[in-house]
Amino acid sequence: MEHAGWVPGSNCGSVGSSPSASPRKVGSLRAWLPSHRAAGARAYDGTTMNFLLLPGLDGTGRLFEPFVNRAPEDASCTVARYPVDRALSYPECADLIVSGFLPDEEFVIVAESFSGPVAVLSAARRPPGLVGVVLCNTFIYRASSRGFALLPWSLLFRLPLSWLSVGVHLTGFGRASEFLGMIREANAPVLPTVRASRLRSALAVDVRPEFAALDLPVMDLRGRHDRLVLGNCRRQAARTRPETTVVTIPGPHLLLQTEPERCWEVITAFVASSAPHRT
Repeated sequence: MEHAGWVPGSNCGSVGSSPSASPRKVGSLRAWLPSHRAAGARAYDGTTMNFLLLPGLDGTGRLFEPFVNRAPEDASCTVARYPVDRALSYPECADLIVSGFLPDEEFVIVAESFSGPVAVLSAARRPPGLVGVVLCNTFIYRASSRGFALLPWSLLFRLPLSWLSVGVHLTGFGRASEFLGMIREANAPVLPTVRASRLRSALAVDVRPEFAALDLPVMDLRGRHDRLVLGNCRRQAARTRPETTVVTIPGPHLLLQTEPERCWEVITAFVASSAPHRT
């Protein structure tokens, strides 16, 4: 179900109803950021900072509602989306992002879960205006054991998503009932074969060379209770690019959805701390 005002792929300020409580703004970026300029884009003018949000495995962007609803008043969010009826490789996803979703002004990529490698590949192309990358509960090398790719995911993804699965893997049991409906709605339009293809891509991906070569500020935002992105993924990221800022806060895999206020506070601080690199 599409909520009023919610158009994935468009520029979003505050969107419609979400599972969480009434929106609470996190303050202002204006107090944090000096004017600065990145090649090929208009500089931050003290009014708006742009965030390009790259979605998880569903690819629809609908799960960003709670996060966008709580954006600072001077933050502008563009929510990207992937096709629901066609499987794309990771390089093809990056092609789609770079060709169709980049803001006209300076921006920060925020990518969760499946989209971590998309963010890395997109950033490696040095698009005009990109000033930072936030990777949230994601990976740069094989999301899990390759053996999982042998499971019949096209069939498994036809089964209804259960409260138990959401509680264990995505939100924690305390928030599973709150988010179950939204997660089902986000996945409903996506063909099971497409979700299966994305999962197999995640189980085989390796963007370590591109990640190591990134020459802009990067933050690895981690949920302490994430049960999907495990220790080896995090160690690979740390070994590949030691200068990456690592921040861990309490929360499950869907960290941006369940802890949006805290995530915005951390992201705002990261953008502020990276501003001197862009002056």
